[in-house]
Amino acid sequence: MDRVRRPHATARSATALTVLSGLSPAAGVVVEMALAWRFGASATVDAFRISVLVVLVGQQLFVLLPNVIVPVFAAYRAKRAESEAWEAALSAANLLVVPSAVLALIVFVRPEPVVHLLGPGLDREGARSAVFFVRWFMVACVPLVWSGIIAGVLAAYDIFWLPAASQLLGNMVLVGMIVLFGRDWGGTSLVVGVLIASCASWALFLARLAALMHDVGVRPTGWFSARHPGVGHALRLGLPVLGAVLIGQWTAAVINRVLSHLEVGTLATFGYAWKMGQMVSLFPGALAAVLLPRFAESWHSSREGEFRETCTKALRMALFLALPTTCVFFVLRRPIVMLLFERGEFAAEAGEAVARLFGLLLLGAPGLVAFVYIQKMFYAVQAMWVPFWTQLGVAVLWTVLAPAVAARFAADGVALMCAALTWISCGALLVLLHRMYGSLSMKELAVFSAKVGPLAVISALLGGQGANVIQRFSGSGTWSLIVTIAAGVGLASVIFYGVTVRWGFPEALESQRYLHWQRGAMRSRLQSALHR
Repeated sequence: MDRVRRPHATARSATALTVLSGLSPAAGVVVEMALAWRFGASATVDAFRISVLVVLVGQQLFVLLPNVIVPVFAAYRAKRAESEAWEAALSAANLLVVPSAVLALIVFVRPEPVVHLLGPGLDREGARSAVFFVRWFMVACVPLVWSGIIAGVLAAYDIFWLPAASQLLGNMVLVGMIVLFGRDWGGTSLVVGVLIASCASWALFLARLAALMHDVGVRPTGWFSARHPGVGHALRLGLPVLGAVLIGQWTAAVINRVLSHLEVGTLATFGYAWKMGQMVSLFPGALAAVLLPRFAESWHSSREGEFRETCTKALRMALFLALPTTCVFFVLRRPIVMLLFERGEFAAEAGEAVARLFGLLLLGAPGLVAFVYIQKMFYAVQAMWVPFWTQLGVAVLWTVLAPAVAARFAADGVALMCAALTWISCGALLVLLHRMYGSLSMKELAVFSAKVGPLAVISALLGGQGANVIQRFSGSGTWSLIVTIAAGVGLASVIFYGVTVRWGFPEALESQRYLHWQRGAMRSRLQSALHR
């Protein structure tokens, strides 16, 4: 019975996580709109773009540290020593706060080198604002590190919603501070918003952790057990994860550095396109987070071939979701940009630039989704250094090539470079995973992609044609754009889903079964509510 229900439970968790993960980027888009409305394309916004990378370091740790804790829990559970995993996780969380606080203090006292590293092209006003932002944003990273470890503990118990919920809360707080106090406080409203959001997220995690400890009856004997073998193991696993975070942020810093030397507004338009690109990976990314414990459990399973079967099925589902989504967003990119951004101070020329950059970034979206899945498979087998070295190689390429690419091809070249290097890193990890662990059926994945890819392109093109017909009659107002986008997405989805069901794709049939099961569950809950 558990094996029958578990796919539905996994999909249900992924669906709930996707809803929250979708609301958080949506709130992030609202943050961008509030910034544009209140501060425009000013030096304050340029400084904020540069300085927010400091906060992103903490947020990336927040996202990636569960990849360390979940395998540790899986290993201890296999030995029936779950309490040991708790003690190791809590001790690691509390111990990591110390170096984080020391680093925050150093940057608080001397933020100027960080500003020079991240944004050498800022003018005097922008650099002054960036110093102010970096000084206080670094303080906000300390509770994020602690929360990242606890997010791993919660994920080990299939509690995935809290990180996305806390990010949603943070975006809402920031929007409120900009709208209510941005006019009078200026850049201070951004600092206060980030600090409040960080502390509120920490409080949420602390409350949920206490409730979970009560539910499972855990009473750790030590909270700072530095000599616990699990702590050392977790920290060793965490080193490459920390390195991956720093490398990822260095890549972002390189992009910002080269874009800061281009004309005013380039950082803003690239940032808008980057935010929109996050929408493509929402459900596949949420499903990857939910599947990490299953990857770890299948690796420790005694059944031969279970890890290979789990990984292959997961990557097939990731491509099944990512390819059609990428294609339909690419075809409809211009009306989507018009709907989201073209109002107020946002000019049509800027919309054209954002749509163009968005399309170029979308070329790498399926590769990014596949990269995330393969990375989590490596984390499940505790081979943390393999993704690290791959990302380090990509970071070196960014450092060497990005200045020349930006100087020659401007932001378009940087976006295309993003897509190309994403596919290169994905392919490298794919080959390494297959050769080191034989955990993927390469022939099966190649045949599957050859079938799904063209079908996704054809479905998106037909959906785009339908959207164009609707737009000719409906105009370009807000509601007309909503109808146009909905018609295009709906037509493309019906074509793709209908053909894959007809051809008997397991992923389509599983989705169909889940939808039927979910509909039945909703009907049962409704009937129960009516009877009450």
